[in-house]
Amino acid sequence: MTSESWDSYPAQVDGSPASILVAMHFEHGPRPTGAETLYVVGVKMGDPGDHRMGTREEAESFAPFEDAVTKTLGEPYVAVGRMRSSGTWQLSYYGPKDADGTFLDALREHAPSIEREIWTHIDHDPEWNYFTDFLLPDAERRQWMASSALCDRLVELEDRAELPRPVDHGLHFPTADARLAFQKEAESAGFQSPKELQPARDDGSFFVEVTREDPVELQHIHGVVLELIGHAEPLGGTYDGWATHLMKEPQ
Repeated sequence: MTSESWDSYPAQVDGSPASILVAMHFEHGPRPTGAETLYVVGVKMGDPGDHRMGTREEAESFAPFEDAVTKTLGEPYVAVGRMRSSGTWQLSYYGPKDADGTFLDALREHAPSIEREIWTHIDHDPEWNYFTDFLLPDAERRQWMASSALCDRLVELEDRAELPRPVDHGLHFPTADARLAFQKEAESAGFQSPKELQPARDDGSFFVEVTREDPVELQHIHGVVLELIGHAEPLGGTYDGWATHLMKEPQ
């Protein structure tokens, strides 16, 4: 049985801020047999807040409804995502085809507990295109998620994220010439790289590590990552991540 792995990320949906929680374990793990229809329920928020993504109190009031609907549906339905945006909660499931009645009955059973406007969308989607093309994060959001996780870990270790310190970034290139061209661009942007470079790796790629002093507040370091990707991608390069050392309050 595949263990569940959920992750969330901020996004823009139809020009409005959104937060998407997605079942990442279904990206590469097995999907339930027969779960070929998308079932979506939208629920109007009672307290959308300033950004129309819901307040903490709104989330607490909505959670029992979500849990109850998911439990009532049970197998063979599977929850794959939750989005909050534009004053609306949106829950997404995949389940068997021609089972609209079961889905709608679960909503009717629990709708009185929340007393909100509810809408539904049901679509035959055997390839899980909605999950792949909409719910899953794109490449830029995946980079944000990776940086966010590392920044959260640094906060746990009482790092002072606002303090600049050397940050190392690793990248891979298809040729030595592409790596050299990237180095020149990175150095013009204030990054340093070693004079003696590694030979080609076993997979044929050419690795380089560049370093620059930067704070590691999430928005700043994400911008730095995108800057390097912008230099690397036209040369066929791929970004491999960043690392740094702690900067703590003096004892």
